[in-house]
Amino acid sequence: MYACDGCYEGQSPRTPISSQAPSGLIKNYAMEAFLVSTGIVALAEMGDKTQIATVMLAARFDAYYWVVAGTTLGMMVANVPVVYLGERMTRLVPMRAVHIVSALVFAVLGVLVLLPI
Repeated sequence: MYACDGCYEGQSPRTPISSQAPSGLIKNYAMEAFLVSTGIVALAEMGDKTQIATVMLAARFDAYYWVVAGTTLGMMVANVPVVYLGERMTRLVPMRAVHIVSALVFAVLGVLVLLPI
């Protein structure tokens, strides 16, 4: 885990936070990462095709908890490799380049959505 913003004095952004941070800060950093990612994904997934599919599955099977467990596991299977590869990529590619490429991909996808294809 690496610190990005609010580094300690003398600590570069690429220094693992565990090397200089008090243990309480690591726990707070992990909790912040958990809460922010949970909130962002929850907002981003509202009205998404995954959510619509989950509603349809819950209606079809009348097994609420199993549908929630299955769709949650499915999302984890889809997202864990992406999170792992993203973390590995930031070790090799400067964060600025990641931001620029991400912004371009989102812009292109936004334009494609608007085009009558």
